Amino acid sequence: MRIFIAWTALFSVLLSQEIFATFDVIAAKSASLATEASGVVKFIAVKAGDRVSQGDLLARLDTSSEEIALELAKSALSFAKSSFEKAKNARSVNSKQSFDEASFNLKQAELNVARLEDAISKKSLKAPFDGIIVDKMVEVGEGVGAISKPLFTLQEYPQVKLLIGVSAKYASDVTLGDEFKFNHKGKTKTAKITAIRPNINPKNQKIYLEALTKELVVGEFGEGVLVIK
Repeated sequence: MRIFIAWTALFSVLLSQEIFATFDVIAAKSASLATEASGVVKFIAVKAGDRVSQGDLLARLDTSSEEIALELAKSALSFAKSSFEKAKNARSVNSKQSFDEASFNLKQAELNVARLEDAISKKSLKAPFDGIIVDKMVEVGEGVGAISKPLFTLQEYPQVKLLIGVSAKYASDVTLGDEFKFNHKGKTKTAKITAIRPNINPKNQKIYLEALTKELVVGEFGEGVLVIK
């Protein structure tokens, strides 16, 4: 049994072929980030080149008017809760209409607080994934429109994508899961093919493959070998 496994492994190695390939490092994920609300930028927490984690605060718009309204809404909610409790305790004495009115006022007060809290949260911009801020397009004091004006460009990090180019004559031989080997800063690295782009580039007669790896920098390029079986 061991001999059979060894011969099978050897046969597989003999059948594999190493093909010269070039690669470019591109962002695995890139996003232009904007706030969900309009307003004036009050605070910026990052600059181009900063690495951020998912959920980190990037910027905040001015929320002073919403915060004042929220304090008033919370006071109104406290009063509505008190009125509701009184109406509930005296339900057997008071009319059903009085209880229903107190209940309605409480729900309206709760909704008003939730609405204002949501409005304030939409004026904060947070990182949707781990990455690097590659561009900052806004300054403190600048007015921005909801969604329409990107404040930052964020690219995923440490994960990046290799765009691997090989001769189109191997198009029918390449399969998902094939290994790509390359050197980076004196170390041999491997990455598995995760996507095969369907079109042939007419200028260089290459097909392009994608593979995920880590800790390279977008814009780097190099050479390696694609191992196909």
